[in-house]
Amino acid sequence: MKDKYHSKSIAEQNSLDIGWNLLMEDRFAALRNCLFTTQAEIKRFRQVSLMVTVYIIMDWDCLEPALTLALSRYFSLSTRFL
Repeated sequence: MKDKYHSKSIAEQNSLDIGWNLLMEDRFAALRNCLFTTQAEIKRFRQVSLMVTVYIIMDWDCLEPALTLALSRYFSLSTRFL
């Protein structure tokens, strides 16, 4: 499993994968249709879910610089639309 997640936040990423797999089951199709209208929205939701999970688990200062930059850009863009 550590190879699958590149030895980073293994338990957290595995939990996210379990939740994601549940969301993708047929019984949650109606929910997915409410949440997403395009494949791009599904992909973006998955990316943001992973970033938020890692951010919550790890201290901001411990994040890799590229991830820190991506998170700060995303959240500064998001607040413009609130």
